Order: sequence, then C-alpha cells, then structure tokens
Amino acid sequence: MHIRLSLLTISAALLLSACSKQVACDSDAAQSKLLHESALRFQARLQEEYELTFVNALNLGKSVPVRIAEQEVFNNTDIEKLARDTAKDLRFEGGRLIRRNYVAGELLCAGTLITPNDTRVPVSYEVSKDDNDGVAVQVRGI
Repeated sequence: MHIRLSLLTISAALLLSACSKQVACDSDAAQSKLLHESALRFQARLQEEYELTFVNALNLGKSVPVRIAEQEVFNNTDIEKLARDTAKDLRFEGGRLIRRNYVAGELLCAGTLITPNDTRVPVSYEVSKDDNDGVAVQVRGI
C-alpha cells in the first residue's frame, strides 16, 4: 500500500514538474505570437470591410479617392495597406490562465485585445510548447 502511494506521489510530482516548465499565459513569447495571429485575423476582417465600403461608395456615385477610416483610398492596394497598418496597432492586456491541461501540456488562457480606436475585444487562446521547445499559440476565439 505504501509503495503504491509513494509511486503515485512521485508520478504526480513528475507530471507537475514537467508542466511547470511551460510558458505562462502572459509571457512575452506567448503575447508576441498572440498579437501576430490576432493581427492577421483583424487585418483580413478590416480588409473585407474596407473593400465593401469602397465598392459601396463607388456604386453610390462617389468619386475616387474615397475616405475610409480617415484615410483617402484610391484602389485595393491602398485598402490592403490601410488594413495592415491598422492591424499593427493592436494591443494586448490581461493574459490569465483559465484551465491547465496537465496531460497535453497546454494552457487555456484569456485576455483582451485593444484595437486602435480603444475597442476592447475578449480573446481566448491556447499556449503550449512547440517541437523546438519554443512557444506555440493558437487563437481559439475573438
């Protein structure tokens, strides 16, 4: 009985020590990757919205340039640049642990993205170690 209890205690300690080597939800590496992935998603959404605004303005008889987000837009290249530049200005705050998966070695985290116009968007993301002992971040919900 004591041997089983000892083995169980040692197994639990080894499992916890292996998981404690993971990065935290608010580590610099995790936040950097989260911001990169979020910016790509945000840019794609902005570009769709800006393209729709541009086409609608032209259909209503407005002439080029069209003002979008306080910028003059002449064509799709300007729209892509505007979306990319706007998405670069995302900020992140409040990375916190929601759930820890000891078996898979993953952390489910939550925080807040702040857009350039100070809109606060809740985000959930998963942090784990990648194959090269770096950090892998997967955005789960924005």
